[in-house]
Amino acid sequence: MFVDAENAVENPRVQPGDALVLRVEAESGLASESIVAYGWTIIEEPGESTSTLENVSVAQTSFLVDVAGFYVFGIDVEDSLGNHGACLLEFIAAPREGLHVQLTWDQPHPSLGLHVVTDLADWCTEDEIVGVEEEDGFGPANVNIEAAPDGRYTVGVSAADLAGPTTATVKLFVGGGLEPEGFRL
Repeated sequence: MFVDAENAVENPRVQPGDALVLRVEAESGLASESIVAYGWTIIEEPGESTSTLENVSVAQTSFLVDVAGFYVFGIDVEDSLGNHGACLLEFIAAPREGLHVQLTWDQPHPSLGLHVVTDLADWCTEDEIVGVEEEDGFGPANVNIEAAPDGRYTVGVSAADLAGPTTATVKLFVGGGLEPEGFRL
């Protein structure tokens, strides 16, 4: 059996907020046999990620990259004779911006806002830029500054509707790098 997911991601430069289409090509090796089952799984993803695969039982599925980090997906296929084939798909999601500020939290219902101000008092919030909005809580909220000028930046988190203790995590990615410079609030 032949299974190939090597070119499964159309754009190898992935960043948070990208919607990916993942696909696999599989052949049973016998002209009379066909592929009857597909099974996608998320094997590894950043701890803050809450994204899921759109449909795990088809040759082509989709996935929203919600946070920066390393991702590994597995695909298992089965032909009509019960033969299995599998492969892994790995990629890194890294911000392209000069400054990418990411906020996630550990409770589903609080309303948290992310705010970034420069030393010139220019506020940037997640509402003013294209970011990932999560309907069920947990974040992320992102602020992206494509060409971040030199200077000091102040990062703030606002909170509303807290039903109990909530841990918020802010990560700063500078210059398109994958390693965050972050802290916990």
